[in-house]
Amino acid sequence: MLIYKIVFFVTAVSQIFSIFFSSFSGGSNFNELLITPAGYTFAIWGVIIMFSSIYALLHLFGTRTFSRPVYLWLSSVYVCFTLWLMAAEREMLLLTVLIFLFMYFALLKAFPRLLEQGFANIQEKLFLQGGVGMYLGWSSVAVLANIGVYAFSFGVQSSSKLGIYLQMLLVLLAALSAGYALYQSKRNAVVFATHWWAFVGILVGLFSREQTELLIAWTLVCVVGLNVFYFKKRLRSIKN
Repeated sequence: MLIYKIVFFVTAVSQIFSIFFSSFSGGSNFNELLITPAGYTFAIWGVIIMFSSIYALLHLFGTRTFSRPVYLWLSSVYVCFTLWLMAAEREMLLLTVLIFLFMYFALLKAFPRLLEQGFANIQEKLFLQGGVGMYLGWSSVAVLANIGVYAFSFGVQSSSKLGIYLQMLLVLLAALSAGYALYQSKRNAVVFATHWWAFVGILVGLFSREQTELLIAWTLVCVVGLNVFYFKKRLRSIKN
């Protein structure tokens, strides 16, 4: 398994270096949607990458091993992070969607397996569960934003009536996607907290823009629905 651990470490750390070699700063098409989260929200990427890299280093010199699928899925996600930056920098919008869809799929494959195999110590609970859990939580929402950026690149105005309705649909799909990620992760608290981070960021962004009253109300409805889905099952399991 040593070769898998080495690849796991190299790909995790490569995410750090890819940031310095990319000039992408989230501009152009990626700022046009009214439902684009507030700028501070994207700081979560720094935490995700830091946690992923720290754990990969600890894992490289540790005795713990995972199944081959876990290594392969997570390593592919870390590679895709760099590929996404390269595609976004070149305005290859369809490719950014395809890459993010694969990342989301890979994380849905990897994280439940990690939960089944368990977290052996505090380092794994913090850096492994934290890093991969945030990766899954963020991707389950951000993938719809990428789809929206691509869809709106065909000329739909974000503030038009059609644009508002389309963004309402995207918010609904993001909430459903988040709910599916929670279901697959057995309502993991890290995943849920990341959803809160994402949707609060969307609301903060909406409050800072004009003509967003309907979108704000609709996003709140979706957030309430997501919270009911999460807490109803969690409270029921605690009682049992």
